[in-house]
Amino acid sequence: MSNKDLRMKKLPIGLQSISEVIEGDYVYIDKTQFAYNLIEQGKHYFIARPRRFGKSLFLNTLKEILKGNKELFKECAIASSSYKWKQYPVVHLDFSKIANNQPDQLKSALQTRLEIIAKKHAVPIITDDIQVALDRLVVELSSKYKSQVAVLIDEYDKPIIDNLKNIEIAEANRDILKDFFGSFKSLDKHLKMTFITGISKFSQVSLFSGFNNLKDLTTHPRYATLFGYSHEEITHGFSDHIEDLSQQRACPTQEILDEMKQWYNGYHFSYEGDPVYNPFSTLNYLDEGKPQSFWYNTGTPSFLIDLIKKMPTPSFQLSGIKAKPSEILEISDLDDIDLKALMWQTGYLTFQSYDLTTDIYTLDFPNQEVRRAFFDSLIQKFAKISPAAVSIEGVVDRCSIKKRFL
Repeated sequence: MSNKDLRMKKLPIGLQSISEVIEGDYVYIDKTQFAYNLIEQGKHYFIARPRRFGKSLFLNTLKEILKGNKELFKECAIASSSYKWKQYPVVHLDFSKIANNQPDQLKSALQTRLEIIAKKHAVPIITDDIQVALDRLVVELSSKYKSQVAVLIDEYDKPIIDNLKNIEIAEANRDILKDFFGSFKSLDKHLKMTFITGISKFSQVSLFSGFNNLKDLTTHPRYATLFGYSHEEITHGFSDHIEDLSQQRACPTQEILDEMKQWYNGYHFSYEGDPVYNPFSTLNYLDEGKPQSFWYNTGTPSFLIDLIKKMPTPSFQLSGIKAKPSEILEISDLDDIDLKALMWQTGYLTFQSYDLTTDIYTLDFPNQEVRRAFFDSLIQKFAKISPAAVSIEGVVDRCSIKKRFL
């Protein structure tokens, strides 16, 4: 490592605590303006994004802001805003840490999480009904602190997607979540904010039917860069690391930027919004200094592999798929999930263009990392699909794609 390396801020690979990032001298791509807008302009939100796109870090950021931790954000965008820094009690549930292999296990683990939060605040929730427990927890916190309560839920859909190999368990878990989230309908006056994340949108969970005022930000152009890094954030936030890598490899910085863009940019979460880089792969690229399939190699979801294995070969096309929004934005039948919906929601396909007159998206692989790794390591092994059905010769011109969006 060079002397310059020692003077640079560290790369926040895998970190999910905003205090650790800011206080530990890591690079922080400031997303607090988004947080301010969400808190001030609305109340109930949902957003779906692929794994390792920064959902947990942003929820932790919201948590610290809502708790009134003003000092932590003194150098961030929200510090220069009109935010009042009132303290709110926060209920933060991360479903990736809640056991879900059996419906009874999910109920028990969720009950335990609620009891831990209640004990921390010294409020009673004496019940073994998780729906009643959530209701009592929010009401008791609101009463104790004379304040509305913020509820932050990460990876709400994990009890479903972890069990798609066993549809009976997946459906039973879905029904548990449906009842659990149904509690929110009667709690609105006690809630300052709810922010819920996941990978997929399962329309049969009453999260989406019970919350008539739940704002789905998944394809909202204003929040297209909420997760992931925009090109401007890359060039500004990681300029020292890019310059250092340029010197190590004895090549122009523009060559480094072009390589990063080709491998890790290209995720369009709105047909109007800017594309973003995969944050996990970008950080690892800057750390290791050469392009690899970092995000892809962390593990393709087993439910996606299982679905591909069921497909007749070679009966489907991936590059250039056409789809209406309803086909890719929601999943209603766990026993008959559309492959293109699952691939878009998990980040293996992205918006390439949108025809406003027909209301049809064209989907494609976002970048070199996903395109190459998907074919090389998964398609040949499980589906033996012809390369012609997967890839287009050469690398997709991201500029031309963006023009089609504009």
